[in-house]
Amino acid sequence: MAKMYCELGYRQTEIGTRHTDYFLETGGDAVAYKRYIDDLGFSIPQGHLIFGPRGDITSMDNSVTVGNLKRNLDVFLELGVRAAVIHYSSHGTDLDPIEK
Repeated sequence: MAKMYCELGYRQTEIGTRHTDYFLETGGDAVAYKRYIDDLGFSIPQGHLIFGPRGDITSMDNSVTVGNLKRNLDVFLELGVRAAVIHYSSHGTDLDPIEK
């Protein structure tokens, strides 16, 4: 993605769940990818944190979700992402059902 963007004249982008999932689910090396994009003169200044059921911190027992967000932030740090966007997820929780 970064190489294609550079070929089109872009030098930065933001990333989302689909991108960080690659590193989290496949064991991809975010540090190596950061070196690669640095060599291209490319950067990722902003990323969107996971949302929906995997990123909803409003549940009474949010330990799994908080763990997911921490791993997401670890990838951001490895990629040099400086700003993290969090979206409130109104998919219904034990505190605020979707019907409400």
